[in-house]
This record gives sequence, structure tokens and C-alpha cells, in this order.
Amino acid sequence: MRYGAVVFVGAMTGCVLFVDVPEEVYSRCRFDGEDTTCGACLRASCQPEINACCTGTCDSALVDRCATTVAGACDQLRAAPAFATCMKTCAVCR
Repeated sequence: MRYGAVVFVGAMTGCVLFVDVPEEVYSRCRFDGEDTTCGACLRASCQPEINACCTGTCDSALVDRCATTVAGACDQLRAAPAFATCMKTCAVCR
């Protein structure tokens, strides 16, 4: 998982360039496989739980593995108390 945004870039000349960063960068935790069918379902159904994982409340690598279809990872994610409810709508995640 990764949070990422470049807020400013300092040049060696002492000049600072401020970059407008979309609010989504700060409000949505990104994860590997988020563009797969399973990843899209996870984003739609479990984004608050995924955001919490980015702060260290769960095994964020498990979200990555589920979205990228690593065998057994989605079953483990479904068994995690934080994800039990939202994963019910993601039958595509196996």
C-alpha cells in the first residue's frame, strides 16, 4: 500500500514550486491491484477499512494480495473482523 503525493519540489536555485494535489490523494489509500475487478470492488465496498489499514490497524499487504488474486488471501481478508461485512459484496474476490 502506498500513500503518495508530491506537495512541493525545491530546485537547487532556491525556487519552490507548489503542486496542486487532488484531495483524493489524501483521502484514499491506494493498494496494489486496485484496478483489477476485485480491486475495484474493494475500493467501492471497503475503502474506509482500507484507509484504516494504511494507518497500521491491519495487515495492509493482505489487501494487496487479495486484489492481485494471491490464492487464499481474500478468504483471509474476509476473516478479518474489520473486513467481514464489506467483503460480503465482493464475491468477485476469490
